[in-house]
Amino acid sequence: SATPNLKLGLILAGWALIFLLSYKVKTTEVMEAKMWDPYEILGIDNGEKEETITRAYRKLSLKWHPDKVGKDLKEKAGEMMAEINRAHKTLTNAEARENYEKYGNPDGMQTQSMGIALPKLLVEAHTSPFVLALYGLVFGFIMPFYVGRWWYNSTRYQKDHILNPTMSTFFKNIREHISQRNLIELLTAASEFAEDDLKYRPADEAALKALVEKIRRVSQIYANDMFSAPKKFTGKDVWKANILLHAHFFRVKIDDGELADQQQQVVMTALTLVHRGLLQISTTHNWYTCSTLLMNISQMLVQGVYCYDAPLIQLPGITWENQPKIFKEKNLYSNHQLM
Repeated sequence: SATPNLKLGLILAGWALIFLLSYKVKTTEVMEAKMWDPYEILGIDNGEKEETITRAYRKLSLKWHPDKVGKDLKEKAGEMMAEINRAHKTLTNAEARENYEKYGNPDGMQTQSMGIALPKLLVEAHTSPFVLALYGLVFGFIMPFYVGRWWYNSTRYQKDHILNPTMSTFFKNIREHISQRNLIELLTAASEFAEDDLKYRPADEAALKALVEKIRRVSQIYANDMFSAPKKFTGKDVWKANILLHAHFFRVKIDDGELADQQQQVVMTALTLVHRGLLQISTTHNWYTCSTLLMNISQMLVQGVYCYDAPLIQLPGITWENQPKIFKEKNLYSNHQLM
């Protein structure tokens, strides 16, 4: 179905994003913040005397004075002179020098702020309405929707991932002395078979009717009783699940591709419901007969063979039509004869 493919695509996209971010982190060059150093600006060693500081200042002032450079360097010269003057003042003014030696800044202790570097696209004025709209969409609709859906699903299911209404139906109707036919009917009354993927649709009616006729012909020959609609649980979703399960038990081919896919889902869901639902209830009550029948149903689900039929029907090439002739000619009736 589309849901597993979508989940797989999202998982692959997420891993691809993780690998991309890891590559970016590994290859991005980290630029360390450079501390302002008046000694480095003046080109002298730390702790030099004031005479040396003044001499270096005068020398650099002559070099970078705006009147001493060409027009192409005037802007840079202005910036250099501002730094040179600041460095000279820092090292020749007692208070400024003390502040620099204590706090690394001639103006004294400075507050430090940390921030997150955001792309220009997110902070530019002409894009801000779109950014706000995106934030509103993500945090106002998408995130609440998925959180709400997760919470809704978590309250719908038991710890064994079975719907609460299903377990309620099982608890109310399962008994110690119950027939296999009634157990299958109870199994198909699970709410899982009324979900969107598996529920009855009017478009299925013609294919289901044709399937019922095939199942009845086979069940009349090989089963103890003829296949018929459930008596207690009469919903159409129950009837559809019952048909698909019995088509699986009697190995009746389903020509409709969509129904065939749904049959696989019904069988897998039924296995979960038997093992984690009905059988769990039965074994908790120590109901031997009921538990044995449920294990028979589990075997029928796994093997696709009705409980009263020969296990050899599972072999390739053996069908309901040719099995009596093959078994008679080869004198085969059990798996042990093949070992």
